[in-house]
Amino acid sequence: MPGDQIGNEVTGTYIEPNLYQPADVPTRAIAAEDTRQLSYDLPHITSVYRGQRILEFYLRKAQAERRVTWPMNIMGIAISTLDTVQLATERYGLSNYAFQVSSWGLNQDFSVGLQLEETGPEMFDFDPDSYLEPGEMAVLTPADAIGDPTAPRGALRVVASDPPFPVTSSASSLTIAASSVMLDTGQSLVLPSVSIPSLTDGTFYNLFWNTGTRAYEVELDPAPTRLASPSFVFIVRQGTLNTDGTPPDVEAPPPGYGGGGGYYGGNPTPWCQIRETPPPGCS
Repeated sequence: MPGDQIGNEVTGTYIEPNLYQPADVPTRAIAAEDTRQLSYDLPHITSVYRGQRILEFYLRKAQAERRVTWPMNIMGIAISTLDTVQLATERYGLSNYAFQVSSWGLNQDFSVGLQLEETGPEMFDFDPDSYLEPGEMAVLTPADAIGDPTAPRGALRVVASDPPFPVTSSASSLTIAASSVMLDTGQSLVLPSVSIPSLTDGTFYNLFWNTGTRAYEVELDPAPTRLASPSFVFIVRQGTLNTDGTPPDVEAPPPGYGGGGGYYGGNPTPWCQIRETPPPGCS
C-alpha cells in the first residue's frame, strides 16, 4: 500500500444540516506510538453518525496494507473488478486472507494480471456503542446594535429557517410545518408543526413563538405588543386566503417587518428580514 494511504487516525467533515456549513466528524483512531493521519471531506453526508461509520471503514481499510499483483492465464478473464477472491497458495501466508479485485488487465500473450487489495467482513462491521458524540458548536456573541444601548430590544428575529417557507394558509387557518430556525442571538430552535384554526379570511396575522409557554400565538397585524417583547420570536406575517381561495390584498410590508423566510400574504416573494431600517424594496 502507498505510504500516503496508511494511517491510524482518520478525520473528516460533513455538512451540518441546520447550518448548511461543514462540521467536523469525531475522529476515529487506533492507539499507536506514531500518529499517521488521513483526512476525508464528506460533502454529501448530513449525518454525523453516518460520517463516523464511513470514517471507521476508511480507518480499517488503511490498516489492511496487503496489496498483491497476481498473474493468471486466460481463465482470469472471468474475474471482474470488485470481486472478492482468495489465493490458492501457501506462500507468504496469503491464503489466510481475502482480497478484492481493484483492477485487472489483459496482456499481449492473453495472460491476465489482477491487482488485489486486502479486504474482509470485519472492515464493514460497526459497533453502535462506539459512536462518539460531536462536540458542542461555538456560538458567536452577537454584536451590539447601533443605537441607544439602553433601549429595550423587541421580539427575537429569525435569520435562517429549514425548511425556508414553513407557513401555508387557507381561508380560516394557518398551517406551520416543523422547522429548525436560527435566531439573531445565535440560538437555534426546533419548532413543532401545528395548525391554527378559526381565523378570519382575507386577514393578515403575525405569527409568534412564545418562549415562555413554548407555544405558537397569532395577533392581528400590526401586533405592537408582541413585537416589542423579547419573550416572543417573530416567525412570519401571513395572510389567510379569501373565501374564494384568492390571496388577500398584498400591500407593501411596513418598516421593520418581514422575517423567517416566509411569504408575504399570498405573494410568492420572500419577505424582507426584520430590521430597524428596511432594505431597498421593503418599504
